[in-house]
Amino acid sequence: MLGLIFLKYISDAFEERQKELAAEGDEEALEDRDEYIAENVFWVPKVARWSHIQGAAKQPTIGKILDDAMDEAGVADGAYVLGKRMRIT
Repeated sequence: MLGLIFLKYISDAFEERQKELAAEGDEEALEDRDEYIAENVFWVPKVARWSHIQGAAKQPTIGKILDDAMDEAGVADGAYVLGKRMRIT
């Protein structure tokens, strides 16, 4: 459960920063990792973004999708939650 909360939190923060960048009109910045890190926002890979997870919620492979999202989110920033890799399945 904590893993889902973590993914939702970082994805929401990412999307908020993405909206700010879009409002500035710089389309290239939308996928520029440094634009997020500079504002202390996790860079969230596409497979770990809540919109992707939500779109796959009814798939029979949702456990694997969530595990992959957690792996990608952790790998993207070299971060672990509470010092451990979180697994959904």
